[in-house]
Formats: sequence, C-alpha cells, structure tokens
Amino acid sequence: MAKSKRGQIDFSANNNLVVAAHEIKSPLSLIRQLALTLDDKCIDPKQKKIINRIILSAEKSIRFTSNITKCANLTEEMFPLETVNAYQICDEVANELYPLYVNSGKKIEVIKKKKTELIVANRDLLRRILLGFGDNSLYYANNDTVEFSIRNRSSKNTIINLKDTGPSVSYDKNLLKHKSIRPESSGIGLVLAENFANFMNGKTGYIKHRNGMSYYVDLIKSEQLGLFV
Repeated sequence: MAKSKRGQIDFSANNNLVVAAHEIKSPLSLIRQLALTLDDKCIDPKQKKIINRIILSAEKSIRFTSNITKCANLTEEMFPLETVNAYQICDEVANELYPLYVNSGKKIEVIKKKKTELIVANRDLLRRILLGFGDNSLYYANNDTVEFSIRNRSSKNTIINLKDTGPSVSYDKNLLKHKSIRPESSGIGLVLAENFANFMNGKTGYIKHRNGMSYYVDLIKSEQLGLFV
C-alpha cells in the first residue's frame, strides 16, 4: 500500500488499493442482487435469516469499497460543505444499520438532547464516517446496545460520538504508526474516516472506557442558526 509522507495511505485515483476496491465492488453488488432474488423466493424462516445476513454483509462491504474510491475524489465541487443537523444524520445512520444490528442480536440507538445541534459538514461524508463507526462497533461490541451521542467540545466545535462495549484498541506498528486499532482490524476504516473528517476541517479520535470504546468525529459548529429550519 502506498503511503503519503504523513504516514497515511495514499488514496489517489491511480493507487492499486483504489483500483482493487473498484473491481471488488461489482462482484459484491452481484452477490447482493442474487441474495435478494433468493430472499424473494424463499419461505423458510431459518434460510431467510441466513440470506438476509448475506445481503446485509454484502451491503457493508460495498460501503467499505465505496469509501475507498470516494477518498480518491475528495474535491469541494463533489462534496460541498453545508449546515446539517447532526442528530438527523445520526438517526439516518442508526436506521440504516438497525437491521444489521438486530440480525446480530444487538441494538443501536441515538441519545438525544432537546437542543438541535447544527454543524458544518458534507452530509454524504459524515454519513460515511458514522456508518464506518457503526460497522466497527457491530463487529466488536458484545451483545449490547451501542449509542450515538452529541456534545459540545467548545463554543466552536461539536463532537459526534459512538460508544460500544467492545475490546480496547491495540497498537500495530507495522501498518499505521500513528493509529491505534482493534484486534483483527487493518485500521483502514479509521484512516478513511480521518480523511473524510480532515476534508471537512474536522478530526476523528477514540476514547477508552472501562467497559468499551468510543469513536468520535469532531466538527465545526454552524453559525447559521437563523437560516436552518
């Protein structure tokens, strides 16, 4: 894998990783479509559950490969920043991941406050960051509930946080010297999230808890309160 001078993976359009991700996306889409066809014809509940898991796993993999190719084309024209409702994005992500979590015997929720939290972001990239956090927590968390929450880091920054009950991170010197990652993880998903956050003038990070982990994205608060409905 090619890396930049700062140690991050190079996601330029001609990088082998990006080309491979683009090639893998087609067979994954075919697997998903074939599974959907089987699901329409299947009447056995146990078989339908297995088929549904294939569909959801294929969709998760498609999201991952799509994120890699998106990193090769991060431009202001393709991903303009705007004022977005952070809770609304969290709800969208939680609803999208809910079937995957239920299928795995887990839950995903959004802990809300009364106040609307407005931030400056690109909706698509923010959704991809939070979906990545959700996919990560699904794999590692115990059979429990993971929670999105939002808090103000300062008068100018807002943090969107996803907490789970999975194992703490470990340090892998061979792949990403500046990154801490979980066991059995390549860490690429965290680098993708960081690239998206950096493009939006933000950053990502993690917090260790006694009973799990939190991954978060830190973004600039919006000042356009009067323009947002």
